Amino acid sequence: MIFHFQIKQKFKFFFKWFGPQDFKIYRNVIRHNLIDHTKVLIKGTRKLDIPLLQENNKLAQKFLKEAQLVKGQIPSDTISNIKRLWNDPALKITFNSRSELQIPDTAGLFLDDLDRITASNYQPTNNDILSCRIPTTGVRMLSFDHKGSPWRVIDVGGQRSERRKWIHHFDNVSVIVYVVALNEYDQKLFEDESVNRLTESLNLFKETINNEYFEKTNCIVLFNKTDLFANKLKKIDLSKYFPRYQGGSNFENACDFIKTEFIRVGTKKGRNKSRFIISHFTCATNTNSIKEVFRVIQSRITSFQQGKV
Repeated sequence: MIFHFQIKQKFKFFFKWFGPQDFKIYRNVIRHNLIDHTKVLIKGTRKLDIPLLQENNKLAQKFLKEAQLVKGQIPSDTISNIKRLWNDPALKITFNSRSELQIPDTAGLFLDDLDRITASNYQPTNNDILSCRIPTTGVRMLSFDHKGSPWRVIDVGGQRSERRKWIHHFDNVSVIVYVVALNEYDQKLFEDESVNRLTESLNLFKETINNEYFEKTNCIVLFNKTDLFANKLKKIDLSKYFPRYQGGSNFENACDFIKTEFIRVGTKKGRNKSRFIISHFTCATNTNSIKEVFRVIQSRITSFQQGKV
């Protein structure tokens, strides 16, 4: 059994399990994301006191109240309004300040690709699906056989409101696969904007890995979104949010620092010394990277079961 965070769609890609219904669901989700991202950006201009062009003020107000999907499609007038608003300098400035808001780094990719995504024959790409935003709620399970071995993947929500729903269920898991979004080091928590997302991820990892239910459970930490992380490091100093870091914009230095922080909190004194914490850096929108992640997980589980590392 595997206990893991928000990676089920990546396993589906590896096994080519996506069917027509899956693509329809994700097409709607991605189009919803387009509208939602635009609304959050509009609200962000107000929060950051960045004025829209005068001719867009009424349009923005109307968009917030009325914009929505209609039978899985974005109406033509809404598409035109998104284009007009996204071309407003205020929204671009706000997007560049997205760490102050609840806007994912991939929002700009969807907005730039508006025509493609809203086309009647639109079929989501692998990258589209892996970039869209679907918060995990509750506990979901995916069971399958691979090369004669049964797998049970348990997908859970990491949000604060979701944790009480799953933490007590998993006292017999083989491996915890914990996913860390590296690029969130400058972003705020949705539930509490006074808390840094990467700090919250670190604290949740510490809480989880040192929980009595998992004291004998081995762990694989996947440091995800390395591509976005590398690009962001060139613009936003990691030390602004983690003062102990002194490695500048160097990608390897930053990765080593964050990895060390997670290993440190996961090796609490007095805990089972036979337990192992293994780390791996990955880019989830790269399908080859996803395959490599699965191979690493499979290899590590076999090693753990055989008492090897």
